[in-house]
Amino acid sequence: MTGILEIAPGAIRIIVPALVTGEEPHRLGLKLLLDTEASMTTLPEDALLKLGYAPAEAKDKRRVATGSSVEDLPVLTVKSMTVLEHTVTDLDVLCLDLPARAGVDGLLGMNFLNRFDTSTLF
Repeated sequence: MTGILEIAPGAIRIIVPALVTGEEPHRLGLKLLLDTEASMTTLPEDALLKLGYAPAEAKDKRRVATGSSVEDLPVLTVKSMTVLEHTVTDLDVLCLDLPARAGVDGLLGMNFLNRFDTSTLF
């Protein structure tokens, strides 16, 4: 299966649609920034709550350096995430609220991307 994403010349950000499945019957469409510098995918707290998860009760936390500080962020496992027709099940995500000015819901990190053969053609 091949997912093709066309990127406009001069684009400085790559935003992809993602469908996230949480606790039954919750599913949510989100806009994620493709970020090869992010080791993990991030989703905002309100999205995780809508998916049936409780970030405040997460037993696992990970220390992460964000753009402005170092934080211990909750780690949750979503049932699945689909991007460009590619699905990963049982994906660990960090609960992180990005600033509204980011214009995206979260980051699509390497823990999703490294499961696929990805390439960029010029």
